[in-house]
Amino acid sequence: MKRTLSFIGMIVFTCHVTWAAEVSFHGLGDLSGSLFMSEAHDVSADGSVVVGISLSTSGREAFRWTASGGMVGLGDLPGGSIQSEAYAVSNDGSVVVGRSNADWGRKAFRWTSGSGMVSLTETLSPYQSSTAYGVSDDGSVIVGDFGVHAFRWTAETGAVNISSPGSGYLKGVSANGNVVFGNYATYNSGTSAYRWTVNDSWEKLDFGWVSAASPDGSVFVGANDNQLIRWTAADGIVPLGNLPDHTTNYPSEAAAISADGSIVVGYDCAHESLEAFIWDGDHGMRNLQSVLTNEYNLNLTGWQLTHATSISADGQTLVGIGYNPSGQSEAWIATIPEPATLLLLALGSMMLRRQK
Repeated sequence: MKRTLSFIGMIVFTCHVTWAAEVSFHGLGDLSGSLFMSEAHDVSADGSVVVGISLSTSGREAFRWTASGGMVGLGDLPGGSIQSEAYAVSNDGSVVVGRSNADWGRKAFRWTSGSGMVSLTETLSPYQSSTAYGVSDDGSVIVGDFGVHAFRWTAETGAVNISSPGSGYLKGVSANGNVVFGNYATYNSGTSAYRWTVNDSWEKLDFGWVSAASPDGSVFVGANDNQLIRWTAADGIVPLGNLPDHTTNYPSEAAAISADGSIVVGYDCAHESLEAFIWDGDHGMRNLQSVLTNEYNLNLTGWQLTHATSISADGQTLVGIGYNPSGQSEAWIATIPEPATLLLLALGSMMLRRQK
């Protein structure tokens, strides 16, 4: 029996070493040449690529970050004042979408290392502003707003106006590009969450606002009657709750969800300021900075995490916005172990104690 327990303890000790090596938190820096500022908006499925906005010598500029290459500016579209913003990234991090200033206003763009930044909605109208908010896993389908309408882009069709049920905007697209979701205000009914499928069918969901969805389009997070919620067809609306000392002076948002729909991240107003949160079914909503500090022993001295904006598919990599120890707005990335690893660690500690 003692040999078995020792063997299990060795296994768990190995898991513990791996866990300690993987847990991390750090700021992503910024693009040089201007005031210090960066915001992370999305992370690739494997957690290796982060996209967002920073200030550079050119102005407000979209960036793409990797651990090996650091933060790299993506430039902007020709024409207009210099400004670009990255909002979403494909599964492998190779395709970035967002919006950029160009001739006749802001334009939705698609960026790849081979083609650079390319405008998406010229086929609809060269004079109408547009923004790309979502991209499919393989980067082949992009969705966004075109004025008060919605568009869906593929290389084969270009940008196609998908008739929306009212005025509003899209928030994203499923992994395969076949389900689009967003929020629209219809006559006499206020703003509601909707989803669209490739059979050209808009479906009104039974809550007020959608922020994000799981890759298969089955789990949604958003808000209903000023309450953050998680929604599925089977369970309906499940409130996410609020952080302790929640106030209503600032907006709150459930910003992103893991691939299996079990972990939600976002930001909530507490103590008269915005605080990043993490939610799961077992623990409810918790202050993310407290979780990183108290459960994973990360040193966040001087940091204030205000927004958690995205999460990797496995729920182990989180990105967002905060104030660094110098009081500057900076994008950040945190890596935490999966719950199963923590369970093994706890089990091993218990068994090792029994041997003593």
